[in-house]
Amino acid sequence: MKMHSKRSLVLSALCCGLLVAPVPALAQAPAPAAKTQANAPAKKRPEPPKPAAPAKAGQAVQATSSVQAVATAPQAQALSPEFIEKNASQLATLEADMVCENLYDSASPMSMALELVQVLGPSFLLSQAPNLTSYSPDEHKKLFESLRSLAKRKVWLPVSMETKIGDYLHERAVSEGQVLAPEKLTRADRNRVAHIQKLLESVLATLPTENPYTVQLGVLEGDQINATVALGGRIYITRGLLRSAGYPDQEIMLMLSHEIGHLTRRHALKDLQIKFIDAMEISRSVKGMVDVSRDPVNAFKVTLGAVNLASLLFQHFDMTQELEGDACGMQLVRKTSYENAHAALRALVQRKTVDGGGTAWEKSHPNYEQREFVMRLQLDDAARLAFGNSRSQMAGRKSDGLPQADLNKLPPTAAGAAPAAPAPKAEEGTGIGGFFNRLRSLVPAGAASAPGTDQPQTGQQ
Repeated sequence: MKMHSKRSLVLSALCCGLLVAPVPALAQAPAPAAKTQANAPAKKRPEPPKPAAPAKAGQAVQATSSVQAVATAPQAQALSPEFIEKNASQLATLEADMVCENLYDSASPMSMALELVQVLGPSFLLSQAPNLTSYSPDEHKKLFESLRSLAKRKVWLPVSMETKIGDYLHERAVSEGQVLAPEKLTRADRNRVAHIQKLLESVLATLPTENPYTVQLGVLEGDQINATVALGGRIYITRGLLRSAGYPDQEIMLMLSHEIGHLTRRHALKDLQIKFIDAMEISRSVKGMVDVSRDPVNAFKVTLGAVNLASLLFQHFDMTQELEGDACGMQLVRKTSYENAHAALRALVQRKTVDGGGTAWEKSHPNYEQREFVMRLQLDDAARLAFGNSRSQMAGRKSDGLPQADLNKLPPTAAGAAPAAPAPKAEEGTGIGGFFNRLRSLVPAGAASAPGTDQPQTGQQ
């Protein structure tokens, strides 16, 4: 569902909630003993409960009186061969991870650097950006189309830097009243937040303990029933969701898991990168790319400082990204228990039967049939095999067999897990900034500037 702002400069859209009819109560999966963070000691049901501290992967959630386990949950009706064949062949044409074979997407500084040099020219290595005043309209358009395509495909920043930008945006959102501080919530709202935090922790407990994100839950002002993800591990739910009755635990778990899928697949970061390119195109300058290659966090703050906050917080994902969120989201719910996964899927199918088109999150997501099929791919081996065969045929190779999700495979170190101990310059060697800085250290100090380029930028744009 999209949220619009009067001052919005770019598209903004809230991501994925799941609106469905009531389903059986949540089934808790066995989980390892909970880890207690130093700043959040264990307590016995405070009166009233306060919003829980940030949750880290590996923490387990114990069932409470408000989260009742069930032995089984009815499974959704079996897929017909025609339904499987139709959707498998259609979705196999998309360049997307429909079975969550990789939960994490990571930065590749060398690949990114090579592609940027191809787009901006070799002088970019000398901190020099092309002077666009000499570009024709067609050349100008082609340049930014190439940069936008690169921003959509590649991850520029490690998680540690992404988190710094996310913290900056969160502070802006709190100061402008778009994100509600705990003291702004009623007692009933705080109780509901505490319960949803437990559901979030039950999903996070299925992730690798080395997961680089610290996921935090926040509340957005607004009556819409929805959730969204922001940079660095922020998942926001609307106050409308807090105050809506009839949304069972499995539905909310799938909503939160879908957002975690967007987060770990780095969709939120890629969307912000595209908005960064959009802002540079408006200013008719690519000097911001030089800043990104030197100090990414400050570059984003400077270039996006004048952009409407709502468009930065609320991401606009394309169809393939939404389907990837569905795939990884359902896989994460499945890891809590098959009962929870089948109950969530059954709720989705029931919603389609009831209203046929949806009333909120459905308006900004792929159609029901595609979403249903992608979610069933995570639970139905026959559907997964058909999809794998179609994908192999499209690529002109023999069948890959049954595609398997790997939710425990972490990204390479360069993806940016923060160092265990603080270090003043720990991040200089990670991400695109560190890679370019190392390259520039190899360039002779007296290297001449290339013609038709702008000199290094030392201040704000």
